[in-house]
Amino acid sequence: MDPISVVAPSHELVVWSRLGAGAGSHLGALWWEEQWLFEYWAHAAALVLTEDYPIHRVSMDGYPPKNLSLTKVWMEANEGLLAHILTRLAEGTPLPTDAFEDRSVMEWPSSGWTAGRNVERMLTFLWLQGRIMVAGREAGRRLWGLPDACLPPGADRVAVSAREMVTTAAEHTLRALGVARPLDIKQYFLRGKYDGLAEVLRTLTREGRVLPVRVEGATSATETWYVHVDAMSELEAIRAGDWHGRTALLSPFDNLVGDRRLTERLWGFAFRNEMYVPKAKREYGYYLLPILHE
Repeated sequence: MDPISVVAPSHELVVWSRLGAGAGSHLGALWWEEQWLFEYWAHAAALVLTEDYPIHRVSMDGYPPKNLSLTKVWMEANEGLLAHILTRLAEGTPLPTDAFEDRSVMEWPSSGWTAGRNVERMLTFLWLQGRIMVAGREAGRRLWGLPDACLPPGADRVAVSAREMVTTAAEHTLRALGVARPLDIKQYFLRGKYDGLAEVLRTLTREGRVLPVRVEGATSATETWYVHVDAMSELEAIRAGDWHGRTALLSPFDNLVGDRRLTERLWGFAFRNEMYVPKAKREYGYYLLPILHE
């Protein structure tokens, strides 16, 4: 959900590169009308599946974590601002950030870009807690609403256990990446939230849901790579010669190239997002679309 939109919004580019022209027009319907998707923080701000709400609920219930004790203190000190936001949203109309009054009594301590943005900070924290959600967008701006308006009727809102969260996230990651090591899994999807991954992978292996494999050319013969059992039929078809490659442009924020180390290791492609590189040091330019070709 990166705001930079030189060619098109990143989430639309991701869909376009996989499904072709016109696919992006269906994304809004899945997102806002049918509510199959919602916006939340996974590895970054992202569109995630509503059916996965229970695993994200774990993060919501645990926010702010212990290492962000200042956030907890600040939110408690500004209970008036918090209550004002929830009261306004209870009226039912999705609202932009500037619709709320700054009723804070304690400034958010910052010397950077968050300085003086108390309302924005509170909205972000409430969003991370799952107490409010992104209910729409207007000219690129987030519109905020309460969960009842943003989730479909009957959606499961109960958090799973921490172990089940890691299990589900690991399986999602292996299905997405195709093949990965534990280190790679930890960098994907719920980045930084894979406590107990080694035991989870052992359990999934015993149950036959993931399979350990060896990757030709891997630098260490002792490394364990995994594939999900759902990929085996496709892998066998590829080995039998049933493979038809294509060429596609990717968003610079595409998850396929999100882990730079894995991208270079698997494909020998050293991608660098040069919008974060000083102009004098750029090799190509500000905005790059990696080319996937096979």
